[in-house]
Amino acid sequence: MIILLLTLFFVAIITISLLIGAIGVPYVPTPSKVIRSIDQLGLIKDGTNIVELGSGDAKFLRYFFSKYQVNAQGYEIAPMLIFASFLLCWRTKCKTKRKELVIHAKSFSSADISKTDVVYCYLLPQTLKKLAPNFQTMKKGSLIISYDFAIHELPVEQVLKLPKGKKILVYRIV
Repeated sequence: MIILLLTLFFVAIITISLLIGAIGVPYVPTPSKVIRSIDQLGLIKDGTNIVELGSGDAKFLRYFFSKYQVNAQGYEIAPMLIFASFLLCWRTKCKTKRKELVIHAKSFSSADISKTDVVYCYLLPQTLKKLAPNFQTMKKGSLIISYDFAIHELPVEQVLKLPKGKKILVYRIV
């Protein structure tokens, strides 16, 4: 019964999010294999401040939060995804004395990323282009990790090619 309710819940989340995506950015979760590949790059470790733009259900943030002593922030505007994030974070106890995972119920275009060590995004090219000026406000040495879509306004530092033509692109603010 619980599995059926959870399944229906997530179907509702995806449906509503796709409808919201028609006017914004669609909800497409980052595959777990991709998140593990990003982890294997060794860019995120204890003490890292992470921001995910368009955090969806916070899967990326929850993975790194559970594995490392990081401070993690997500930005999401879809109400059902925000609710799912809170539910999943509560279930995985996303707050301790040493670290915190916070989901902001607001647009990522207004996110203050100036003190962030790593920004992760799985966003469409036109959205990344609009965010390029925001990325320039980040401190020197900060990283931007983009799954599958290039940020043409920034020089790429590293590309990890994945199966089916997918890729992880890493940018460093200089």
